[in-house]
Amino acid sequence: MSFSLSAVGTLDDIRQQLTAADLKHGGDLAEAARTLVTEAVADVDTTTTYPGSEKRFVVEASGHKDANTTSLTVSVRTFWVPVAVATDATA
Repeated sequence: MSFSLSAVGTLDDIRQQLTAADLKHGGDLAEAARTLVTEAVADVDTTTTYPGSEKRFVVEASGHKDANTTSLTVSVRTFWVPVAVATDATA
C-alpha cells in the first residue's frame, strides 16, 4: 500500500487538511504518518514572532508498505512570510 499527503498554510490550515486527508488506501502506515505529522505540527513554537511576518508551513508525507519493504518520508517545513499590509483605498 502506498500513500502521500500534503498540507500548506497556517497551523489551523494544516490541522484541517491533515484531518481531511483521505488515507483509506494507505493502511496503518498512512495513519501512523498522519499522527506523527499532526503531533509534530502541534509542537511548533507559536510564541516566537517577527514584526511584519507570520509563520506558514508545508507538510509532506509519503510511504509504501508491502510484504517486503516499508518506507516513509516526512517533511515539516516552516516559513516566515510577510504580512499583507491593508491600505485605505480612499486615501
